[in-house]
Amino acid sequence: MTPIAVLQTTVILGCLFIIARSSKGSGAGSRAWARHPYTIRALAQERGSDTEEAFVWKLGYAGIDVAIARALWSEIQLLVGLHYGVKRFPVRPDDELRRTYLFSLELYTGYPDDPDLLGSAWALADAAKRRFPKDRDLVEQQLAQLRTVMDLARWVHELPSIESTAE
Repeated sequence: MTPIAVLQTTVILGCLFIIARSSKGSGAGSRAWARHPYTIRALAQERGSDTEEAFVWKLGYAGIDVAIARALWSEIQLLVGLHYGVKRFPVRPDDELRRTYLFSLELYTGYPDDPDLLGSAWALADAAKRRFPKDRDLVEQQLAQLRTVMDLARWVHELPSIESTAE
């Protein structure tokens, strides 16, 4: 075989290996799941059944708009279900974004299954009808400082409302 043919074969086999690993047990997890220091499943079982209403109440008590709290709950449920295969995860305001949910600011970290904090923040702002800042560098700096789910909720809450900026 020529060196080009060997390279092509190696690349194809590598891609097939990655596809097989990422689709293997798609309901049970991903590469991020395998890297996770404390599995989401075990954490969900340990916590029991916290509800969306309890989460919304906790954030509301801290002054966060109900629409933001519900959007945040939905976004995290979607991510945990998609990336870790867990339905109805008991989200708590003090959950760490990077440690618990493996959020990342980078668009590509080498692990395609890592949740993207920038994308999630944008989705939250959109769902809560908040104006997302246009300066990407500033947004990334601000998001890099967020540690917990409550921090993310407060950050979105402080964004200007679309209705108030349209006037």
